Amino acid sequence: MSEYKKNGMIFGSKGGAWIKTDTPVYACETQQLLVEDILTEKFDKDVWLEKLLHIKSKVFGMNLEEEYLILTKGLTRYPETYGLDMIDSETGKPKISKDGSIRKSPVPAHVKIVKQGMAEGKNYDVGEKIQYIVKDNKESLLDVDGNLQYNTKGALKTKKIIVPCSVEKYQTEKIYCPEYYYESVISVVSEILLVTHPELVYTHFKDIWNKTEKQLLRLQEKLEEEQ
Repeated sequence: MSEYKKNGMIFGSKGGAWIKTDTPVYACETQQLLVEDILTEKFDKDVWLEKLLHIKSKVFGMNLEEEYLILTKGLTRYPETYGLDMIDSETGKPKISKDGSIRKSPVPAHVKIVKQGMAEGKNYDVGEKIQYIVKDNKESLLDVDGNLQYNTKGALKTKKIIVPCSVEKYQTEKIYCPEYYYESVISVVSEILLVTHPELVYTHFKDIWNKTEKQLLRLQEKLEEEQ
């Protein structure tokens, strides 16, 4: 349970995005403000529509401040222990992908930054906080090691792969993934509104979504069926 005090009132959360370390700061702050407005009965659907459309314009206009782009994760073990061959527990041999390549254990975004830094001569300690910015987050048929990905039935599958960059590199290039940061805001806002104001999510707030009218209609119909 995470609690904070504001204007003499105590707000708390057991599972809100703002208490999760892997949620972008902008998304955390937006969800916090939404929860405050709902609990204090100050929620105004028109005000929030304008607020969310402003966020959408700001993020996709590449005008999101650096402080809201930075993600921080702790280095919990030595970076050399990531990206190793995956061993089959029954045979004791490396796991093989459908394309014949050896499967590797995943390398999280912050560890990629560490490995890049080590290649440049930098030193890191276990327990150190690593900062990075998401430069890209697109669907790919290839995993982080360039191997084709398959589902449990043996069919090719796609997966979103985060391409991180260091804060220093961002300060030079000024490139971030707007889809990733905007989606992080909309997902945490919608998880609250779907509970408190489900009838508004795909109707009044339809313009905050990057979806067609047909897709929104299907989502609304599915929502109504589940209620």
